[in-house]
Amino acid sequence: MHIMPRFKFWAFRLLAMGVGTLAALVAVELCLRIILGRSNAVLFVYRPDTLRIKLMRPNVRGLVYGQPIETNASGYRARREYGPEKPPGVRRIVVIGDSFTVSAGVPFEQIATTRLETMLSESQARPRFEVYNVAVGGHEILHHLATVKEVALGYAPDLILFLIYPYNDFDALTYDSHLKYGQALARGGIPGEELREGNTWFQGLRTVDLVRVSGSNLMWLARRIPWVDRWLGPSLHDQILASVANPSPNRERSAAALREIRETLRAAGVPAQVYLLPSNFGTYALQRPLYDAASRVIEEAGLPVRSLLDTFEATGRSPTQFRVSIIDSHPNAEYNSVVAGAIHRHLRESGLLDRLDSGQADAGDRVPPGRRGLTP
Repeated sequence: MHIMPRFKFWAFRLLAMGVGTLAALVAVELCLRIILGRSNAVLFVYRPDTLRIKLMRPNVRGLVYGQPIETNASGYRARREYGPEKPPGVRRIVVIGDSFTVSAGVPFEQIATTRLETMLSESQARPRFEVYNVAVGGHEILHHLATVKEVALGYAPDLILFLIYPYNDFDALTYDSHLKYGQALARGGIPGEELREGNTWFQGLRTVDLVRVSGSNLMWLARRIPWVDRWLGPSLHDQILASVANPSPNRERSAAALREIRETLRAAGVPAQVYLLPSNFGTYALQRPLYDAASRVIEEAGLPVRSLLDTFEATGRSPTQFRVSIIDSHPNAEYNSVVAGAIHRHLRESGLLDRLDSGQADAGDRVPPGRRGLTP
């Protein structure tokens, strides 16, 4: 009887295990792609000729998690072109935000800005409302200031809404990283050249996303054990809370940008309202200290702010139930529905809609189209 040498036996077993593991990973990857749908949209570019640096590409037609996403000629998520000319009798609301406002992976009809425009049209016989969504994924408060100066005021808005996500919007270092891309691009010496943002093949795997999200969830559960939490040291949540709640150069840059937003809008005669969007992990109780701290920074900058944490908590659903997919914590359609309903309700109850209707807040007459920006 022939007996396989021991080292060959173990080599064969290791090879079989490796092939089996690879086959299992391929099967999981294929299943995730089938379940979650195809994603092929390349959305972002970096440009050195604008203070916003990171933009969405114009005229995109693609898919994110199997759902269509498109941008207009200005590079915003819209099915119509945005322009400075405002028809008579129209009230225009411009919404500034980040990826939570873009909501890739959610059908256009179900994102918050589309829902808000529909709600306003149904509840107000006149005037007619237009809602412009000029959000860009990855933007934070310094980007929002640039958007106000270069774009938003050029659309003759009657009201500007800021949808802030406190978990990353107060991180001025994000703007710095985008600026470095733009500066590197400028040194290339090719005016107008665009640097496309993309992932490596490895980063684009759905199984990698699943492992990353699973690891984050396990870490959050582990930290609920006091001795484990102490051993691991400050969590990312704690670090973000500290950076917003305590004085620091990073927070001061965001606070200064908020004050400049206030002064810019005051000079233009355009009212504004800030809403804080809840996160889709942990608990609402965990998020509350950060949102209270963010509210204080915004209020101290002189801007009106309203947190939507209570509204989401009142739904009785946990934050994770509002995720667009099991591997992505961006908002789903239901999240967008809650946001749109809460904003519409607050605009009515605060009297802002009445003032827009009466023309008392009609900034369109005081900020002529073309007076500012509209950098493409």
